[in-house]
Amino acid sequence: MWGSVYLWIKTASQEFGPLTIVAFRVVLGVVGFLVIFLVLKRKLFFRQHWKFFLVLSIFNIVLPFSLIAWSQQFISSGMSSILNSTSALMTLVLAHWLIPDDRLNSAKVIGLLLGFGGVVVLMSNQIADGHENALLGQAAMLGGAFCYACGAIIARRNAKGIAPEAIAMGQAIFGALVMVPIALAVEGPFHLPRQPLTWLALLW
Repeated sequence: MWGSVYLWIKTASQEFGPLTIVAFRVVLGVVGFLVIFLVLKRKLFFRQHWKFFLVLSIFNIVLPFSLIAWSQQFISSGMSSILNSTSALMTLVLAHWLIPDDRLNSAKVIGLLLGFGGVVVLMSNQIADGHENALLGQAAMLGGAFCYACGAIIARRNAKGIAPEAIAMGQAIFGALVMVPIALAVEGPFHLPRQPLTWLALLW
């Protein structure tokens, strides 16, 4: 599901702008989490952790979702998947500097080099990607991957004792609160998807 999301973003982009796609995604996400929380009777503890949820939403939703959706106008979904895979490699490097007990060692360095080498091989015949703004799209996609890496570090340093579903729900709420006004201001007014395939793409 994670790997195929870029194909669905590109599908939704035939009807909506990138910011509107992000707004729909996070609002639908919040609705889904509300159902889960009601069924499982989970607590969010919003007051205690709202600052953490807000910061995490910026790096895990607002910035990367927007950059990725924008980049999909210029690069293929396959290229997006390849470039997004670098987030794990970026996390490895950031963790070395920001997480005291997660230093690079010889095995991690070898894995890092192999990982980046694999990305280079996969990208080698797709650098231009067929669009005049492909390099900008690739840069935006890498920016989104870097945001995910930052989000992973922020979560690692601050998420102790918070349930994973609460973290997901909390950042989704703030993601929606930020993205809906931005999308309305830049790409509004909203309209509901007209094509069934667009509904499927957004829900996926």
